[in-house]
Amino acid sequence: MNFSKIIGQGHAVAALQSALSHRRLSGAYLFAGPAGVGKRATAAALFCAVNCESGGCDHCEICTRVSSGQHPDLIVIEPDGRFIKIDQVRALAENAAFPPHEARARIIVIDGAETLNLSAANALLKSVEEPRADTHFVLCTSAMHRVILTLRSRCQLLRFRPLSDQETATVVSAQLAAAGRPELTQQTKANALRLAEGSPGRALELLNGDFLAEALTLAEQLWQMLITPSASATFSFSEPLGRERPRVAETLKLLRLWLRDVMLQREMGGDRTATVEALRGVEALSNTKLRATLWELQQAQTALDANVNPRLVVENFVFASTSV
Repeated sequence: MNFSKIIGQGHAVAALQSALSHRRLSGAYLFAGPAGVGKRATAAALFCAVNCESGGCDHCEICTRVSSGQHPDLIVIEPDGRFIKIDQVRALAENAAFPPHEARARIIVIDGAETLNLSAANALLKSVEEPRADTHFVLCTSAMHRVILTLRSRCQLLRFRPLSDQETATVVSAQLAAAGRPELTQQTKANALRLAEGSPGRALELLNGDFLAEALTLAEQLWQMLITPSASATFSFSEPLGRERPRVAETLKLLRLWLRDVMLQREMGGDRTATVEALRGVEALSNTKLRATLWELQQAQTALDANVNPRLVVENFVFASTSV
């Protein structure tokens, strides 16, 4: 792993390379940005840049062990359940008090720093405030506002951005090829890339298993609820979704993207048929109706983010949209 393999995060990579060249690497960084855009990979590339004789050659023992996730001085802490717990942080602090096992410098990655509960975050503060010269912390978060302020203030902030569609496609194609995955249809990849919204990690997650296919089916079924309203059909459709928050979230997002395509095609032209072919009957709806439905979709997504029961979110969306 080396910096040349980090796509779309030129600003963050340049800042780290500058710090390395001036021997001013911070004791603690906060990598903030959407999930799946390369924060953890950048931390691994930083470790190789610090410890590999060639600054990240991909061939030496250090680089190959990092690539396989087996180097003892690149330590990754992740949530145990919903949170990173104080016992994890205490064990980490004990380890961080000693020199690295093998490398010149140790890097400790806290992946999901927003999931540190208050006691765990406070326990981490001392280690972050007074790290050994050969130990560096990298806190990765997709929700910077949820990382406690005292911890944020001890870290140098580097922002990570969503990738462009082309950058996302490049990363996803490379990952699929490396994993020996069979070639996917262009439409399947297009749907995954659009739902991922600039996150290669999310696109790969969607392409793994049947999640995307199920979201596509649910989006088509939900659309039919809007075209042919039926209270009984809506209740039957929504009943099994009460515990399916991630699937409902992707279904709502996919429907929003489809309707957006329809609006763009009507107002700006262009061929977007492939992305809206599931919306049977959409040609009969006015632009006013489509805008109203998009508004209700946004309200539904907001409710879902606010932890409203997914079943109720779906029912309220259908009834609100069909009453407009």
